[in-house]
Amino acid sequence: MYVTSPGRRVAERAAEVLREEGCEVEVWRARAPVSGMMELLVRKCDAVVCVMALGIVVRTIAPLLRSKHSDPAVVCVDDAGRFAISVVSGHRGANRLAEILAEGLGARAVVTTSTSTQGLECAEEFEQRNGLVMEGDAKQINSAIANRRRVAVFSDLRVCTALEVYPLKMMGRVECDAGIVVTPELLEVPEGWLVMRPCCIVAGVGARRGVEAERVLAAVSACLETANLSSLSLCAIATIPKKAEERGIQEAAERLDVELRVVEPEQILQVEHRFRCSEFVRQKVGVGAVAEPCAYLGSGGGRVLGRYAGGGIRVAVAEQTFISRCGDN
Repeated sequence: MYVTSPGRRVAERAAEVLREEGCEVEVWRARAPVSGMMELLVRKCDAVVCVMALGIVVRTIAPLLRSKHSDPAVVCVDDAGRFAISVVSGHRGANRLAEILAEGLGARAVVTTSTSTQGLECAEEFEQRNGLVMEGDAKQINSAIANRRRVAVFSDLRVCTALEVYPLKMMGRVECDAGIVVTPELLEVPEGWLVMRPCCIVAGVGARRGVEAERVLAAVSACLETANLSSLSLCAIATIPKKAEERGIQEAAERLDVELRVVEPEQILQVEHRFRCSEFVRQKVGVGAVAEPCAYLGSGGGRVLGRYAGGGIRVAVAEQTFISRCGDN
């Protein structure tokens, strides 16, 4: 969003830079009242680049801020394109956005978050780099990192980080000032520590015809609870083609914001000897079991961690191999 004619030229150049990065970009001219337009953009966008005076941005954005977990990244660029200033949600994208714009515009990035100015990895960067989901507030962890205290990561999964990494069993044995715990399991951690969830749990679902979404959601939740797993680690629901057509299962996947994976009966027939089968189920759908084989196959052959049955619904959960976004780097 820009205010002046010189600002428009900078805004259009900034849009080109971001489109080259794969972003969907709209260029808006600010019209009075700017606060009304800013409110619309804050609700609509993941990031807002304001080509105008920093004072305008601060005054209009301040009443709209709600939470660092939901506020968009906001960057201010001056009309001459000399500075790209990270204003809001620096750890959640604004710092990086300012750096990208600075490089593309030939400007200077202005970043003031303590970890970034020291060249340290903050909790949000660790989360994003590894494709994790943060549970709780990172304030205490980032404070510990910024103050050069010893922060360790405890994880049985491969993660990419400059921090020290230890297996989960070393919690309580390694001396550290703070910790980040990466696990799908519901574990007790020391106060002030941070838990991050890997998206690695697949729920296999079998149900009677016409099942409602609410019942599917309740059954999945009960199965996760039984297996002592966090719902934040759920990445997919898997079922057979016939059940994937059920609106209740489709809606459940949509509301959980997870992938709906379809497992073919031919695949199940090759592995169903591993699981307890029912001739009644076989007569209905052509295979002897649905939930467990679908969890197993939908997770790529992962270990089945829990099961639930009730009200005409069966759910099984399995853990798929977690692959960090950082790859082999």
